[in-house]
Amino acid sequence: MNVIQTIGIEGLPIIKAGDNLAKLICMAAKRQGTSIQSGDVVVVTHVVVSRAEGRVINLNGVVPSEFAKNIAEGHKDPAFVEAVLRESRSIIRMIDGKLITETKHGLVVQTLVLIGLTFQERKTWFCCLITRMFLLGRLERR
Repeated sequence: MNVIQTIGIEGLPIIKAGDNLAKLICMAAKRQGTSIQSGDVVVVTHVVVSRAEGRVINLNGVVPSEFAKNIAEGHKDPAFVEAVLRESRSIIRMIDGKLITETKHGLVVQTLVLIGLTFQERKTWFCCLITRMFLLGRLERR
């Protein structure tokens, strides 16, 4: 009989740029008694991968262009829109403050997918950019 089981990994630290995410996940899984085995599928949110890759932008330091301000008007933070535009190769569609863009990676995404998340830490707004990898398909046990 085939069984699919979902097991959350607890005890991970706040991920920072340069962290070895695979190693941290393996160590946390082992500590909680659920070591990762051959054949396991490990799914990781792109926000955590973005942090490990250092692909996080402090929105307070982003100066929006006039174009970004016009797009954002009444819908979004202009700095957020500027961050989206900087990560985009082209704009596919733009309506009512919503953007569909082609990323520098060649993906066509809606704005929220591109950034993934904005979060506040000590009254500073950050956004996590789309990562170079979305799924850690295989983690080697160490």
